[in-house]
Amino acid sequence: MKEDMRNDFLEAVKESNVSDFSLVSLHKYESVLIDILDRFTSLGKKGLDHYWWWNSFNQSHVTAMSTYVPDAIEEFFDRNEKVWFVAEDWHVAKKTGCFWLYESSLGSVIKVLNEMYGFEYYIVNRKMEWMIGENHHDILFALGEHAIKTVMESNMPNKTFNSTPKSRANSLNRWAVKKERIGI
Repeated sequence: MKEDMRNDFLEAVKESNVSDFSLVSLHKYESVLIDILDRFTSLGKKGLDHYWWWNSFNQSHVTAMSTYVPDAIEEFFDRNEKVWFVAEDWHVAKKTGCFWLYESSLGSVIKVLNEMYGFEYYIVNRKMEWMIGENHHDILFALGEHAIKTVMESNMPNKTFNSTPKSRANSLNRWAVKKERIGI
C-alpha cells in the first residue's frame, strides 16, 4: 500500500501544534486549483495532473537561492496572511490530480513545513495576488508584484528576474477575464 501524504501532514500539524491548517474540501478543491493555475501558469485545467508548475509560469517572476526556503519565506512575508498551500503529492498516491490543497495562515504553513521532508510546494495568498514556493532544486520562486519586490529587496543570494514569455501572455488575459467574472 502506498503512503499517503495527508498522513504526513496530519503528523506535522500535530507536531507543530497549529490549529488553522486544513485540507480544502473536495467540492472546492478543483475550482481553487484551476483558479491558481489560470492566474499563475499557462497550464489551465490540465495543470491538475501536471507536475512542476514552475516550468509553466505565465508571468514575470524571480528566483533565489536560500539555505532553507521556509526560513526565507518566514523572514520576508507576513506570517498572518491567509493563504492556499498547494503541495505536490510526493508519494504519487492521490487518486486524482497531483496536488494536495490546504488553507491556512502563512505562519502555520511555515511551522508545518519545518516538520516535513522536502517536496515541491506553492503558497498563494487568498486574493491570488502573489505566489511563492520551492521546487525540488531548493530554489525559491516568487510571482506577483508584492512577492517579486519582497524577494528582490531581500538579502537572498543569486536572485534572478525572469520576464514573461510572450507565448504565455495569453493566459494572463484569460485570468483577467476570469477575475472579473468571479469578482476578485
